[in-house]
Amino acid sequence: MFCDNVAMSDWLELMNVIDSCSSLFLRDIGEPEENVLRLVLHEGKVSAQSESLEIAGTKIDGLHRPYTGTDSRLIELVWRKYVAYGVTNESFAVKEGITSPDSGKLLRRYSKSAFLDYVAHSTLATDMYPGPYTHVEVVAENHIVDVVSTELPRLSLLRPV
Repeated sequence: MFCDNVAMSDWLELMNVIDSCSSLFLRDIGEPEENVLRLVLHEGKVSAQSESLEIAGTKIDGLHRPYTGTDSRLIELVWRKYVAYGVTNESFAVKEGITSPDSGKLLRRYSKSAFLDYVAHSTLATDMYPGPYTHVEVVAENHIVDVVSTELPRLSLLRPV
């Protein structure tokens, strides 16, 4: 089930804005209106300062911590309607099995996924009602947000840089 109501150029533009970030931090998630989903994402930058980390007796050098600052964009994504969404602590997220995103790095679009299978088996949603839908995944530093909707989100820069 693939949502075709948005031109591919619109998806590429949306994906390019999000994927131009080094990383993302989820700052807010909520429903400003009933059944409207809003995410506020803070653009992550990469620290110039190198750090070391020791894990189980092994020292790893050359690490650069992600951070947010006044030079980071605040990005708002709004889905005016959705079928389902889920938020996973990234420490417990499982990489999709044999399916891979059709596109995207931090903002991914799937035509086949375990989340789409879950929605197909646990909801009344079909291609007939509410119509063809797609799975969009937002990959943030500490959260993975999966959204199934008949439309792509609207993007706004709350703080452009």
